[in-house]
Amino acid sequence: MSFCIAHRGASFWEPENTLASIKAAVKLGASHVEVDVRKGGGRLLTFHDATVDRTTDGRGPLSKLSLQEVKSLYLGVGQQIPTLEEALEAMKGKVNPIVEIKEPGTEGEILRTVEESGLLESTVFASFHHHALLNLKRLNPQASTGIIFRGELLTVVEAARKAEASWILPDRRHVTAEMISKAKSEGLKVGVWVVNGRAEAERLRSLGVDAVASDRPEILTGKPLHRPLRAYIAGPIQGLEGKQEYREILYRLLRECGFEPLDPWLREQAYYRGSTVSVDEAYKLVRRDLLDLQYCELMVAYMPRLSAGVAVEVYHAKSKGKTVYLVSPAGDLSPWLLAHVDKVFKTVEELEEFLKEGPSTFFP
Repeated sequence: MSFCIAHRGASFWEPENTLASIKAAVKLGASHVEVDVRKGGGRLLTFHDATVDRTTDGRGPLSKLSLQEVKSLYLGVGQQIPTLEEALEAMKGKVNPIVEIKEPGTEGEILRTVEESGLLESTVFASFHHHALLNLKRLNPQASTGIIFRGELLTVVEAARKAEASWILPDRRHVTAEMISKAKSEGLKVGVWVVNGRAEAERLRSLGVDAVASDRPEILTGKPLHRPLRAYIAGPIQGLEGKQEYREILYRLLRECGFEPLDPWLREQAYYRGSTVSVDEAYKLVRRDLLDLQYCELMVAYMPRLSAGVAVEVYHAKSKGKTVYLVSPAGDLSPWLLAHVDKVFKTVEELEEFLKEGPSTFFP
């Protein structure tokens, strides 16, 4: 049976490289969790990109931020960027770490951190920077390492031997039966990344790979989802700051129907009821909404009148493959809006009847 590596944790369901994604991977039955490691704020952090733009509400290079600034960044559904020490502590006794070295020159500090955590024997150090792995092996020959690569290396075994690695970690798009057979005949282990389809995972397992990395560990383990489905509540605010009672109604209804409701109004009302929001604050508000929405399976949008903000959220939700239900008494909804929702309800009561009696069709 192949190992199940949760890629950046269970990163389909929770923000990548966070404590939540690690905990979800454990609940979903992963045997290993892969995290990416970079320096920021003078500390080793579990974070993938060189900049914070893609996955947080901030902007700019991670390396330029103080630790306080790093910890103030929002990654969605309440998550922040962990230090490597925090991530390893979350894994200890529960799951084995795969630590990817993103920046050559940090391998010595990463090695010491893993050694001090007591997890050296269960950790695999991986990197696209094969010379960093060779340096790490020279610092501690007992460390287990794996070379990551894209494309088809003509000399996979030789590349692994040169780095003194015991694992090869090819991109799934370029792995071949011949590559797997050759590597295993030479005593190397093979882990393939990133596989998010059950059929592809089973095909690779049948070829004899030792590990499969996935954003969705449940497709490999068969475990049920680790949490209730999340439902994002959207609705117009500006000009209606004192008329947000519908949010409480939707919140109660969704919870009664087994969802975990997420309402951005709970954190944003102070901004809308206060003074003018600056450009930087507005950027953070919007980014936090979109990051939260990314980790919800359902959007329920209430639109008593046309709202550009809600329309943008609806379009974004559909672009991310979410199910969108729209509650609106309006009779002249734009075709563009209707094309991006799955079902329209005239009233909350109609939505309630559907949720309580209709089938759940939004599970990804």
